[in-house]
Formats: sequence, C-alpha cells, structure tokens
Amino acid sequence: MPQFLHPSVPSAGFGSISASSAKEKRISMNFGKEWGTGPVFSWYRRLQESSVSVERLQIRIDRGRPAHRFVVAFLRGTERVCRFDRRPETPKPGPLFLEILGAPTRKAADEWTLYELEDWRKSKDSSTHCELDMELPAHTNLILILAACYALATDTNICNYELFRYNCYFFSWTITVIVARHILPLVPPSPERVVQSTDLPAEIGNIAGSVAKRTTTGLIELVLDTITAVRATTGKTLNPGLGKRELIVWGLPTNIFCFLLYSGFKLQLRTGLETKLTERVRSQLEQSAQQVLEEILSKQDSAKELSRNRLWVTDLLADFRFLLEQELIKVMWGTILDIVAEGYGNPEPDDLIQKLKHHPKLRFRMKYYFFGANVVQFTQIWTEALHLALPAAREAVSSMPKLDQSISEEERHKAVFNAAFVAAKDAALVGAQAVVARTSGGMNNRKREEMWGLVPPSHEQTVKNITLADIQNNIIEFIRTSYPQTFESYITSIQEDMAQAWNMSQTCLQIYLPSSNPKVHASCVRGWRSTAYRLDVMD
Repeated sequence: MPQFLHPSVPSAGFGSISASSAKEKRISMNFGKEWGTGPVFSWYRRLQESSVSVERLQIRIDRGRPAHRFVVAFLRGTERVCRFDRRPETPKPGPLFLEILGAPTRKAADEWTLYELEDWRKSKDSSTHCELDMELPAHTNLILILAACYALATDTNICNYELFRYNCYFFSWTITVIVARHILPLVPPSPERVVQSTDLPAEIGNIAGSVAKRTTTGLIELVLDTITAVRATTGKTLNPGLGKRELIVWGLPTNIFCFLLYSGFKLQLRTGLETKLTERVRSQLEQSAQQVLEEILSKQDSAKELSRNRLWVTDLLADFRFLLEQELIKVMWGTILDIVAEGYGNPEPDDLIQKLKHHPKLRFRMKYYFFGANVVQFTQIWTEALHLALPAAREAVSSMPKLDQSISEEERHKAVFNAAFVAAKDAALVGAQAVVARTSGGMNNRKREEMWGLVPPSHEQTVKNITLADIQNNIIEFIRTSYPQTFESYITSIQEDMAQAWNMSQTCLQIYLPSSNPKVHASCVRGWRSTAYRLDVMD
C-alpha cells in the first residue's frame, strides 16, 4: 500500500437520498456548453489568484442513514477547503423508487462548496468520518478534479442520478481514481527489472520437457501429412520405381501405413535426443522471455501510449498480455524449428547408400542389406530435405514483418505458418533433388529415376494444395490446443512480475470500484478518457 494512501475498510456503495441543505451555500456545478466556459470555470479562474494547488484529497462519509459520501480537496498554501457532492434533485423516495423500476432517471444534482478551513473543522470535521485520505504531490492542480466532474456531468448516462449505480459512492470514488491515475502515471518497467525478479526460471524448467515432446510430435504429424498427401495423390503411378519392401508398405491401409511411418520417425527423432531437446527448449524460452519483454517494454513511447489510454490496471495488463501472446506466437514457431533443426543433426551431403554398403562395421552393412538401397535412399531424401527446410523456415519466420494487431489469433498463426511452409517447401525440394541426383547413378534403376521425375511435374500443384490446407489446419490446431496450455504459466508469470515491477498503487484504489458491474466499469473508463483528452488539449 503506498504511504500516501490511508483508506479505511470500504462500506457498501449505496447512494444517499438526502438533498442539499438550505443552510449551506452549495452551488450547482454548471459547466456551460463547452469546456472552459460557465460558472464553475469562472470560479476556478478567480481561485487562481490565490491557489489552485491541491495538497490533500479525502473521501468523507456523513453519519446519516443511508450514508452520504463526498470529496474534499484541501488547497495548498491557503485556509480553504473545496467540497464536491452528488445527490438526487429531491430527497423524496417515491421518484427514486419509480426510477429503480424503470422510470426515466433525472439529472443528478452535482454541487460544490467552498469553506474556510476553520469553519470546515467546526461544522463538518466532527460530523463525518474519513474513508480515504490521499496526500498529493505539489504539482496537483484543482483542474484535475474539475475535469473529472466535467466528464461525469457531460456524459449522457453518468450525468443522471441512479440510486444503485451513478450515486454519491460512484461520484466520489470515480473522481478519486481519475485524479490518482493522472498523478501516478504507470511508467513501464525495464525488461531487466522484470526478468531479474521473475519466477520464470522455475516455470521454464517445469515446461521444457513438455514442449520438447509436443514439438517432436507436431513435426512428425507434419511429415506424415505430407507423405500421406503424396501417396493419395499419386496413387499407383510410383509403383514401377518402388522396391518390393516399399511396395508392401506403400500398399498398406492408410492407418497402418501412418502407424509404421510414425513409429519410424518417432524413433529417429527421439532416440538419444530427449535430454538435448529439453535443454534446447529451456535455452530458447529463457532467451525468448528477454526478447519478448524487450520488444514490448524497450519501446517506451509505444508502451507509454498504451498506458496512458487505460484507467484500469487490469485492462492495461490485458493489453500487454495480447502483445505477449503475439510475440510468443513467432517465438513459439521459431522454437519449434530451432529445436528440431538442432536435434535432427547435420547430415553430410554424401551417398548414404554407398556409405552403408561399404561401412567397416558389420551391423551397418547388415542394415543396408536388410532394408535395401531404395529404403536407404528414401530415408536420406527426407533427412536432407528436413535439414534444408528447417533453417529456411526459421529464417522466414524470424524475418517476418510485425503482424497486424487487428487480425485474429488463427490468422496470425496462418501468416506465420504460410511463411514457414513456403520457404521450407522450396528448400526441401532442392535437398530432395540433390539426393536423387547423387544416388541414382549407383542404383542402376531407370524406373526409379523416372518415378522421382513424376512427382514435381505431374502432381506438385495438387500435392501443394492438399498439403498446404491439411497441414496448415492440423499443425495450427495442434499449436492452438497444446501450446497455450503449456505457455499459460509462462505468460502469467511475466504479467505478475510486470504488476510487481510497476507502481501499482491504482490497484489499491480499484478495490473500491470493482469491475464486476460492466456499466460502472465502462462509465469510469469514459470519464477517464474524457479527462485525459481535455487535459491534453490544455497542455
């Protein structure tokens, strides 16, 4: 709790039904038709001759039933006190009861009163008690309070009195929150401050293994979708170039075919790589935390602009959450590609067939004779295709322009996917063609050479259309359903630390104006934006 705030326990936010006392010289807050005109601003200009600096702001409650709240401003360097009230026009309960039932509401009787300090202490200090006492910095001007009152008086909804909504409680606490928001700007913290005090290292350690497993699973699904699309599109046209073992596998039912391929790729990707991938994930996420925060918070002008347009701390954190998620989408895709590219190794561009066939160790030669040259060639094609595709996709993602904030989450995922897929597809084709060119001569299989020549010319566009739609839907759905669960604690940890690093004294005030009532919440925001605009014009 900031030292300058001294609130008591808040009581119920009901409005009073008492009207102005005839014994007190309260004046209606008539602002005129435009900002800066009317009796209230004339009174303010007269006060400027003495002092319009406010040293203390209070919310006080009288001892009546129901209780009535009002705002008190103590002018610095003078013996004067300004009081601001909201009441119904008349104290008769009948019209108020009808308004609760749905009758049109009436304009509120917003008033101000100027007291000499001695008179205030004699007549009012003892008959009321203080709900909040806020010391204000030297630059606090009475115009802040008047701007808040002006916003409430000129809003078509807030200007009317409602017993359970736009009452004295709403009036007093809205003014206080708006004034506090102006004098306590939410300056974004530095990325270093957030990272140093965050709980992210523990969170990253908890999720690294899960991300590694999900990443390899997602990649396997992508490869399977591509192979299945080629199989479905080309049909039996590739059969003349396939060996006996390949024909058996190629002709299996789709579910069995996919199961066998899945098992093979899973073994190839995960055997001996689990620890390495987990550490790679940890490293990537630690880097991305700093990267994301620097992207958002180091641009102080943008962050300040975002901050100044928000009254509620919760809304402001929601804005930053959107920016965090937007940056994490790119980081997430980049992490996937980085992890797999590193885990997949760096195959040498040589003839794997000849290497296995003449390997000095028997077990490697046995693998060659068991699987055959065709299977080995097929494996090398996919290995080198992925080896070239993954860095190309990673480069395409990292060099993408900033995404439009107005597009949906799914559209953002699609934009990243399309950039990665196109770059990966072109690079993979180059890698596959290079393997075929290097290995075909030693295989002496004319039909197989013709088979590899069939795919790009005859079926490339069909396969591209099928795989782009299917893989896009599958991989995006995988990321949307799997990664948000994993990264939720990651995002929340950053948000919570941002809240701690900020001067979040506004949160202490906002417990008195909870956002559970959407209309009240929206009304406060409108009042804040109106004052922010008016005061900017004055500056």
